[in-house]
Amino acid sequence: MTQQKIYTWQFMLLCFSSLLFFSSFNMIIPELPAFLTSIGGGDYKGLIISVFTLTAGLSGHSVASWPIRSDEYL
Repeated sequence: MTQQKIYTWQFMLLCFSSLLFFSSFNMIIPELPAFLTSIGGGDYKGLIISVFTLTAGLSGHSVASWPIRSDEYL
């Protein structure tokens, strides 16, 4: 029985890209309320952050399925 390597180059690249993606959200979310207040959107902070979070969650599903759909056309 041959063992396959778990930590391949593709796996490491996937982990690194996930780290960058989640880090970007962790950098945006804490600064978003202050930014919205500075541009005059202080009354709508809750709504804007809610919409931002919902669209990020919904778009994540469609973006995650792109590689699966693209394999059908190869």
